[in-house]
Amino acid sequence: MMSLSDSPMIAGVLKTMAIAALIGGGGTVLSNKIDNVRQDVQLQQVSELSENLTKLNENVQETDKNLAVLNERLRALGNEQSN
Repeated sequence: MMSLSDSPMIAGVLKTMAIAALIGGGGTVLSNKIDNVRQDVQLQQVSELSENLTKLNENVQETDKNLAVLNERLRALGNEQSN
C-alpha cells in the first residue's frame, strides 16, 4: 500500500500546507502580541492622563482656596473703606 507521503507531488503539497499553517498561525500570534502591546500603551496613556487630571484637580482646589482668601481680604478692605 502506498502512503500519501510516497508521492513527491503530494509530499510537496503537504509540506506547503504545513508551512502555510505555521505561517498563518504565527501571523495570528504576532497580531495578538501587537494588539497586546498597543493595549498596554493605551492603558499606560490612560494611567498617565488620570495622574495628570488628579494633579490638575488638586491645583484647582488649591486655587479655589486662595481665591476664597483673596475674596475675604477684598471684603475686609471694602468694609474698612466704607467705615
